[in-house]
Amino acid sequence: MTGPDVTGPDMTDPDMTDPDLTGPQLTGSGVTGTATTHEERDRRGLAVGTLLGVLLLAAGIAVLTPWHPLGADVPVHPDVRQGFTAAEVQRAAAFRDALGAWPYVALVLAVAVPWVVFAVLGRPRRRPARPSAAPVPAAPA
Repeated sequence: MTGPDVTGPDMTDPDMTDPDLTGPQLTGSGVTGTATTHEERDRRGLAVGTLLGVLLLAAGIAVLTPWHPLGADVPVHPDVRQGFTAAEVQRAAAFRDALGAWPYVALVLAVAVPWVVFAVLGRPRRRPARPSAAPVPAAPA
């Protein structure tokens, strides 16, 4: 009587003897002929691609950003009174003073509320312990 037919891959097939497919070769003294696995090469490719993408993004930002949108010889803080009348400047200042701190409160709430909601909804829920299927025998009296 013979056991089940357990045959491995035909090692004479040149495709199956590729070190990348068969993994490291074990000998009595340890591992020899270690080759990078496909997963290691995939990770390396992802890392190189990510680094290249970040470098290209940084180069694109550096080249395409208008660093001097008003021109190189224009001061960074132009005089407001050159573009607006004194009455318009005074009206804008009065409006800003009337608002007070409410715009800042609204900004803080607009950022904080979604964080709190996601923190509450995203936390793992504790499930109550299930009763066991078999009844627990009563202790003898």
